[in-house]
Amino acid sequence: QLCKSSSHKFDNNTHVQNVLNSYFLENGPYLMRKDELFFVNEQQKEEQLMKLSFNPQSDAHYHKGKIFIKNSDDLSLYSIDLKNKDYQKLFPMSDCFPDIAIFGDYLFFIDKDYHLYIKNLKTQKCEQQNYEMCYRIYPFVKKLIIHIEIENESWFVICDFIDGKLLELKRINGTISHQSYRSNNHGIVWIHENKQLINLNNQAQQNEIDQDIRRFQFYNPIYGATFWPEHAQQNSQLYLRNLVKEMVNDEYVQQLGQPKHKRSLLQMGLLQNKRAKNFKIFPHFIYNFSRNNKMKKLVREKANQLKAINLCQVYVIDSFE
Repeated sequence: QLCKSSSHKFDNNTHVQNVLNSYFLENGPYLMRKDELFFVNEQQKEEQLMKLSFNPQSDAHYHKGKIFIKNSDDLSLYSIDLKNKDYQKLFPMSDCFPDIAIFGDYLFFIDKDYHLYIKNLKTQKCEQQNYEMCYRIYPFVKKLIIHIEIENESWFVICDFIDGKLLELKRINGTISHQSYRSNNHGIVWIHENKQLINLNNQAQQNEIDQDIRRFQFYNPIYGATFWPEHAQQNSQLYLRNLVKEMVNDEYVQQLGQPKHKRSLLQMGLLQNKRAKNFKIFPHFIYNFSRNNKMKKLVREKANQLKAINLCQVYVIDSFE
């Protein structure tokens, strides 16, 4: 229910941009229109959060107490500290958009020469990727669409991001020429000439569509604005699960006063993280216990009695013995 798009429809005269990963911020998710940062309240009314010192060119991204945002005037990337509202100019970028993405502690961006880079925000190490003439990037969870040009042809390159590296999955030939390309739409990108969608939540497959060109953006309470509300519920569930994991180590988010439903999600994320750490510490004990116990049937019966799904979820081996 939480992930369903609402009936709130934005004015089609002005494009609305998202602040990705901002759901757990106070009154999140955040949206932008011209130089205004705003949110949609429970009564489906838009309320201003703050005035920006410039017009953003495309979607912004939240990361650990800061919003990373591109200035449409000087085409440079800035960070806004949410604690003191200070702006910091970082570096120049391309004249295309959207050209920024953040996965975990990794920042993706396209420079003024249309090269794709990945920057580690912890170490500040920056690496150029093997893609030239990059025009746009669209992130969703751990997948990325890179819009590139090769020998005067337009291509969409679909990649996984695993252990700090891009893994190319497939390439799709096509162009985009509709206002939906200006922002991220829950992992949905529309291929203009053959009227097909790329849905990054569907094993990166193309889904044929027969709808007219979209004129309105709709509000989704998890993500923000999208031209494709019919895909938002399913995609938002995957997006939210990943976001909960990302927020576990976010000190800024953890110290915010959260409403009950958001607080419950964060507590669930902390519990899952604790379980994962326990499994990493004690895997050899679990393995040896399972391997050496000859009475496997009895172990299964005891596990059911303890209502444990499997051995990995039992922290104290003595409870089995």
